[in-house]
Parts: sequence; C-alpha cells; structure tokens
Amino acid sequence: MPTKKYTIKELGEKELTLTWRGKWKDVNISLDGQELGVVADHKAMQEGNVYTINGDTLSVCLRGKVLPELEIKVNGKQAQKTAWDPVFQIDIISKIAFIMGGLTAVVSLMAEIAEISFLRSVGFGWITFFTGVITVLLGFGVKQRSKIALGILIGLLVVDLAAMFIVAVQTNGNPAVGVVVKLIFLMYMGRGFSAINELSSTQEVLDG
Repeated sequence: MPTKKYTIKELGEKELTLTWRGKWKDVNISLDGQELGVVADHKAMQEGNVYTINGDTLSVCLRGKVLPELEIKVNGKQAQKTAWDPVFQIDIISKIAFIMGGLTAVVSLMAEIAEISFLRSVGFGWITFFTGVITVLLGFGVKQRSKIALGILIGLLVVDLAAMFIVAVQTNGNPAVGVVVKLIFLMYMGRGFSAINELSSTQEVLDG
C-alpha cells in the first residue's frame, strides 16, 4: 500500500501520513496517528479536503495533471518542504542544475585530460565542459529567483535533449531512459516560473 509522510512544521512538527490503494483510492489521511478522514478516489483528492486542527486549517489535495503531487497548505499557505512550496521548488530546481552541470563538467574534463576516446565519441569535450559550468552558474541564478536564468536553463536542457537524439541516431543507441528523466526535469523546471511569481508576490505584500 503506497504511503507518503510529511513533517508539518507549521503544526508543531506533527507527522501527516497518507496511505491509499491503486490510483488514489480510499486515501486515509492521519496526523500523528489520528485519522482525519478517508477520501474516496482520485477525483475527490483533486477537489481537496480541509481539516481543522486546534484552530488551524489543514488542506490536502492532489494538484497537477502530468505529474500530480500533493499540495498541502496550513492556514492557506503552502506547508514548508512539500511539493508545491515555492521555496522548496526553487531549491530542487537549483540542485538539479548543480548536479547536471557538475557531472557534465567533470566527465567532460576527464574525457579531455585523460583522452578517453569513448567519452569523446559520445560528445563529451571542452564544449560540454563549458556548458556544464554555465549550467551550474544558472543554478545559482535560479536560487536567486531569476526567471532569465531559469529560461536559459530550460533552453539548454531542450538543446541537450535534441543532441541526445542526434547521438542516439548516429550510434544506434537507445536514449529512452535519459529522455524520460530529462523530460521530467523539464516539466518540473517549468513550475519554477510560477514558484518565482508566487515568491515575488509574497515579498511585495511583505514590503507593502
């Protein structure tokens, strides 16, 4: 039976647990072991469910069509370090950029310095080294909530996907796994724009 657990800091570090069967059927929602309710199915989860906890409101719903994830709010605000928390989203996107860029730069440097013919034959070299470095720098830009950096990062990933297909055709390879992973990265990065907008709006309210 699938299970997801979240530590809700806004409710005093209480543990929110969801268990279900199949495609979001008979979803049991509990907080610190105390059952809050049972949601019938996927449609009911998308509609959302609100519970009152000692004067605070906790809402739980399933959001997103392609990659649906749980949206958890406390008193109308995204719970920290949950899927739709904008701060958490920006942090994840920047980490993806750091890992992708860092690995690309390291492997490319190895290919050139150690003169590894196989790595060179699949496209690693000085160009990919600098691309990796740029990707890492863009990750820092995203962390500073730059839409420009995010847009360029997505553009680089699209170009990388195209290059992957070209190499696959030339080498008769199968890029399926890499393509799926990078498509997931792309869809997740696309959420970054709304996350930056949400954080900017929140900052404007605080400043005002």
